[in-house]
Amino acid sequence: MAYNMVQDDELRANAIALVQRAWMSCDESYGAGCMSCAIYDTAWISMIVKEVSGEKLWLFPQSFDYLLCTQSDDGSWGVATAAPQIDGILNTAASLLSLQRHRLEPFNTTTHLLIGVDERIRKAKLSLASQLNNWDVAATTHVGFEMIVPQLLELLRMEDPGMVFDFAGQKTLRQIHDAKMSRFVPDSLYGRKPSTALHSLEAFGKKLDFDKIAHHKTGGSMMGSPSSTAAYLIYATNWDHEAESYLHHVVQASMGKGSGAVPSAFPSMFFEYTWILSTMLRAGFSAAEIRCPELDAMTRLLEQAFEQGQGIIGFAPGLPADVDDTAKCIICLRKLEKEVSPAAMIDGFETKTHFRTYASERNSSFTANCNVLSALLVQPNLSHYSAQILKLVEFLCNYWWESDEYIKDKWNLSHLYPSLLLVQSFVDLLVQIKQGDLKLLSQDVQYRVHIALVQACLRALMHDSDSRSIEKIAYRVLILCEARRLSFFDPIRFRIDQCIEDQVNLLYTIPDSELELDANRVWIEKVSFGSHLLTQSYKLAAIKAASCPTSTVAFEPGLYPAPYLESGTKYIKLLRQTPLFASTSEWKIKASMLEASLFQPLLQRRRLGVFPRKNMAPDKYFDLIPLTWTSCNNRIGAFASTRFIYEMMVISFLDFQADEFMESVAGPSFEGDTYALRQLIDDIFVVVCNEKQAVMPGATKESSATPVDNEACESSNGLIHNAASSDLEYNDKQGQVREILTRFVSHIVRHPSVQSASSWDRNSMLRELWAYLHAHVSQTEDNIRLARARSSNRKPKREAADLVPPTQSVGSDSYFRWVRTTSGDHTACPYSFAFAGCLLSSQLGGVENFPTTRAKYLAAAGCQHLATMCRMYNDYGSIARDEAECNLNSVDFPEFAMNSEGNGSGFGDGFALVAKKKSLYELAQYERSWLGDAMGHLGDEMRDIGRRRQMEVWTMFCDVTDLYGQIYVVKDIASRMRDGSVTGG
Repeated sequence: MAYNMVQDDELRANAIALVQRAWMSCDESYGAGCMSCAIYDTAWISMIVKEVSGEKLWLFPQSFDYLLCTQSDDGSWGVATAAPQIDGILNTAASLLSLQRHRLEPFNTTTHLLIGVDERIRKAKLSLASQLNNWDVAATTHVGFEMIVPQLLELLRMEDPGMVFDFAGQKTLRQIHDAKMSRFVPDSLYGRKPSTALHSLEAFGKKLDFDKIAHHKTGGSMMGSPSSTAAYLIYATNWDHEAESYLHHVVQASMGKGSGAVPSAFPSMFFEYTWILSTMLRAGFSAAEIRCPELDAMTRLLEQAFEQGQGIIGFAPGLPADVDDTAKCIICLRKLEKEVSPAAMIDGFETKTHFRTYASERNSSFTANCNVLSALLVQPNLSHYSAQILKLVEFLCNYWWESDEYIKDKWNLSHLYPSLLLVQSFVDLLVQIKQGDLKLLSQDVQYRVHIALVQACLRALMHDSDSRSIEKIAYRVLILCEARRLSFFDPIRFRIDQCIEDQVNLLYTIPDSELELDANRVWIEKVSFGSHLLTQSYKLAAIKAASCPTSTVAFEPGLYPAPYLESGTKYIKLLRQTPLFASTSEWKIKASMLEASLFQPLLQRRRLGVFPRKNMAPDKYFDLIPLTWTSCNNRIGAFASTRFIYEMMVISFLDFQADEFMESVAGPSFEGDTYALRQLIDDIFVVVCNEKQAVMPGATKESSATPVDNEACESSNGLIHNAASSDLEYNDKQGQVREILTRFVSHIVRHPSVQSASSWDRNSMLRELWAYLHAHVSQTEDNIRLARARSSNRKPKREAADLVPPTQSVGSDSYFRWVRTTSGDHTACPYSFAFAGCLLSSQLGGVENFPTTRAKYLAAAGCQHLATMCRMYNDYGSIARDEAECNLNSVDFPEFAMNSEGNGSGFGDGFALVAKKKSLYELAQYERSWLGDAMGHLGDEMRDIGRRRQMEVWTMFCDVTDLYGQIYVVKDIASRMRDGSVTGG
């Protein structure tokens, strides 16, 4: 990508100008800050009352004016389309409280401003009630919300006893609040040690003696928070002139510029300085390029702060230190060729598994740990910190592995920001390993590093950022500039370069006047905020990085299977022949192939962990399985957790292997005695499931018991009995079958995610797994009947329906019932669906996937249609293989012996195979229509009960299952028994 010298000079000039603007606003007493204004904090300072000459006055009447000017028509404040729910709730609740207080005590409020205030309050109350009802409490990460919201609601009730809010997430909020307060003793604030609680004093109200905490002021503020400082002035009995002066300065000098509006934190200079400098220096600007007196002054200030803090700093002078700002400061000073040690950072913030941001944080920060890793990787003596580096890498990999959908962090709203920091730190890690400055990580960790790195880059490439947000566009460009450094991406380098160019051109079209738009409020405090300085720094960094030449970083040899990639072209062509991927760009499938290749080594190590594969032809499905999951996951942007898709990859190849084993080993080993095989399966479930069974109503004599878990056994309406062990004796082959099937059932039943799933999901999985194995026995019996029928016919091949008289079924039932029971269960779709449900339930903390009657029924209906459809597709594509192996196929049923006119005459030219296949395909399309209907209704139900996200994963699961069926239509991928042999074990 070429940029001319004029553009380069302009870029450098803009970078210097940015540094100068950042430094120029710095006040010697109060510091500096360019965070955007916050309705929430503005509402709090609007409620400060000061007594002057015996008369009570509102200290900042202009702040109340600002609230009146910014109230929306629906009564809310700050409820932007893309803003988090908590923003609107805090803004509206605090502003409503201010309206109530001003109505009751007008003081020096201009009379005309109170006209219509009752209507404003009514609308605000309705809006707040609506926002609370729609609030996903558990997903909220903003600072101190679990303490602030309950306090605001209590204050509103105290002002107006009729203002009581009941909402769906109230119980969850109370649980989080109680957990937080159980670890916090308000009296601890009276001591000398500062606490992050000082940033949110408004959350405590009269629970605190505010006169006893004056010593915690820094520059007149309570931990740089206007709202916390306002609460201090409101509740303290002694007026604090220093705090008042601080707030007057914030009103005049912050981004509100005298309007009465204030930010949620001031000053914020260390945060802004370190992020601006580290961002631009990482992107390719050299210290020499942006050298100016202001940069020198900024560097000296950071050095002094680092020394005064004895190796750690906070987001502004005098404020409690945190690991994020400390790590960024270390990175900046190292980039500016200053020697700084991370020792104090390690001593102050390291825990057993990761680094904490503050001492009392409720949950860990992904991005803070990325920054710590980057700070360690810029050290000259990396070997001294190898233990911490390994700890951080494992933490970040595990965090990524478990994260559902886009990666999230507690300090930024955009998934692209944590993705950017991960990519940058992991690319640095690979560089250091390549240079020999770090020892190689364990293979498992390196595999996960590569998977996380590639997934982060691909997700930035495949899905557009918000075109209104300069900062998000810049994040995306910076991620892709790192991606093009990795040789692994060479096959799709053209697409990466094109995307970078398109996004940079978009940045050029957005004027700097839009730096302060709400779309750039991507940072998280009590409410979301932006900083035009940070936004500008990311914009300049993205343009600079795009223009810089890149040095290639290669993955370590042997850490991904190159032969797999080389043969990937045939799989890409195969997928493009399916309806699901017919319109998907080839580069997107190729990108999914690159991702799939990284799972291959992990899967290869588990390939023979359950089933041996003796005497079988090559398992060509094994290489295809990872691609089916990565491609479907990427195609719709479902982004199920990496753990989910990895475990489903394992289940997928186990399904193929179980099919092979039951057909080629178990069935022949129990030839002529399928009852014994059924009893063996039941015995295995008794042992694995702690010797408890439940009898299924209407079960056959041969299969009279369905296993359930212990919890379900205690409430199954008296259907449980202790099963007697079988008196049957097994020969060597049968003993091998028992051993291997026990291993298979144990692997599934004792899987950690199954054990931690809800009892309903766990029991459903056990029931479907049991039905799956028994369906294989039924299939074996059907195959025996087919073989007998075929052997009694003199014709050597299936050429017409007279292989079996049309009045005599070769299966155990009618085709309709067979394809929806035995055959559907035989696909492994129902039990795999149930296993996926356990994974999701475990991920949700053990709650049920489908908690309502309607959801349970619709999910079961959708799964049944999916299994039936895929069985039909499978049979459509495997007629030749099934005939060669004497497996019962759909077209063997007498229903397919009808002629094309359907007159039931029985014989004629209409019995040609092509007609049968046509009928089978049409039936599959019929099942597809019902699948779509069931999933549509299920989607409506899941959205109504707040499970939209889970429905996206279920949609992806259906796509993968559907894809296998579509592939069978194109090409049969199952392995055949070598030379027709059935020996093995």
